[in-house]
Amino acid sequence: MTDKASKGRGVRVIPLNLQLRLKLADLLESEHQYHSIDIATSHVIRNERSEKTSSQAIVHMFAAWCADVGLVDCSSHSRRRIFTTNAARKFSSVGGSFRDVQALAEHSSLAVTQRYIDGNGDAQMKVV
Repeated sequence: MTDKASKGRGVRVIPLNLQLRLKLADLLESEHQYHSIDIATSHVIRNERSEKTSSQAIVHMFAAWCADVGLVDCSSHSRRRIFTTNAARKFSSVGGSFRDVQALAEHSSLAVTQRYIDGNGDAQMKVV
């Protein structure tokens, strides 16, 4: 992801699920073929009114998508929290640490990451 696309916080590599990576590559190829987009400057999420979509518009689009499939209390931020919690639970099983979760979530500190992670009473009982 370029500096421009990452809120000006520097270039970064985003790990992607293989299926998602392939679908995004198909989308990019289709857009390039039919709309003559410039890969270096094009935006992934666009709407009918603009080639560039604001972050707030994406938040509203995400809420609408969640509502369309019947998800209650769903937002882009709640999905981020769930992802961070799930990542924290999985990293320990593959030899990772909370620093890996922090890096993946792009949090400035472990304290911020910690606030995103929900506890699991059943897991706590199993450990004890």
